[in-house]
Amino acid sequence: MEELSIIAKKAADLLARRPHFRKELENKLIKKGYSEELVIQVLNDFERRGYLNDRDHASLYIDELKRKRFGKYEIMRRLIAKGVKESTAKELGSTISLEKEEREHIRYLLNKRRFKLDDPKGLKRAIDFFMRRGFSIEIIKEVLKSYDLGGLEGED
Repeated sequence: MEELSIIAKKAADLLARRPHFRKELENKLIKKGYSEELVIQVLNDFERRGYLNDRDHASLYIDELKRKRFGKYEIMRRLIAKGVKESTAKELGSTISLEKEEREHIRYLLNKRRFKLDDPKGLKRAIDFFMRRGFSIEIIKEVLKSYDLGGLEGED
């Protein structure tokens, strides 16, 4: 019983510093040497009381990633990496309406990074960069075409 209160105190301390996803908090507590069964018991209690809610934290995390100019697919990938269930991440991802914002992000990053878009290697680097950041190829091509580059029709 005493260990449960110690785990609960440590979990509360971690949550007071910043929001955590359940899996993230579980991993931290287990890494500290606490029993997995007791950690799960404490986290279940925290969820029941509303102290721990992956869906609410995911909304905040999505907003943070949008501010950092990541695309929809990278946001979903990062949610899954943080321990959010894939089905929940996909459901949240389907609610993300970023097409207009994604176009603006790509334009901003194009100006900031100054890719050599007139060079085929520079163009490929730019496309790869935006793909890694989670933007769809359709939106990337659409924005790049607005830069009058040509030669993008046949690429896939």
